[in-house]
Amino acid sequence: MGDNNGLRDETGALIGGLIVFDYIQGMDDFKAGSPPPNDTSPSYDLGRQRAAEEAASKAEFNNWMKRRDEEADARMKALLPPAAYAEYRAKVDEIRKQTPGA
Repeated sequence: MGDNNGLRDETGALIGGLIVFDYIQGMDDFKAGSPPPNDTSPSYDLGRQRAAEEAASKAEFNNWMKRRDEEADARMKALLPPAAYAEYRAKVDEIRKQTPGA
């Protein structure tokens, strides 16, 4: 079932309908860090799987952005005189304080 096709078997045939409430509960439980219950449905499992895929994708993107920021900062540090670099860093830090998550 881990093939991004939803509730399908290896041939691509549907194996059942999506139970939306179970799907959403699976996503919510994953995001909350809650373990799955003993008995789950394919819809619940799919919701957890999708939430895990989204989290992995977001983490990969955030790591990529962090590396790009570090590379840009290193280039600026190499190009600018120390006083200009310090001013640049102060401005970047101020922008980041005003923009949570940036």
